[in-house]
Amino acid sequence: MTVSTKDFLTHAKNLLQHQTGEIELRNSIRNAYYGAYHEAHTILTSPIIHYANMGIHKAFITYIQEDAYRFESSINKQVFNRLAIILAQLKLQRQNADYRLDKNILLEDANVQMKQAENVFVVCSAIKDTKSLL
Repeated sequence: MTVSTKDFLTHAKNLLQHQTGEIELRNSIRNAYYGAYHEAHTILTSPIIHYANMGIHKAFITYIQEDAYRFESSINKQVFNRLAIILAQLKLQRQNADYRLDKNILLEDANVQMKQAENVFVVCSAIKDTKSLL
């Protein structure tokens, strides 16, 4: 069975809608991030540059922010910057949800992260639509 980027987002939404406590909020934030992270990969046609001394997620966000526009000429640099900022924020909150057990995760936090992840999907969809017209 294959999992899609939207499956992560759908699962995150389901967790949020049926949450009974903080664990569902944390898992919703995590899955929203991974959905957005994987969706952002789908707009790229060139191999990603791997940076030394950086984890794979940090390296991907850095690539999106600093270098992707050089290889993806059909995508505006400002669009990449917007995606990088959103992904960095989502990543930070995902790290809080996964590793900062002393931090209270609120419904409002999860809702904000869901909206941000949905924004990534909207931006990526618009990019794909534009590419299909070229």
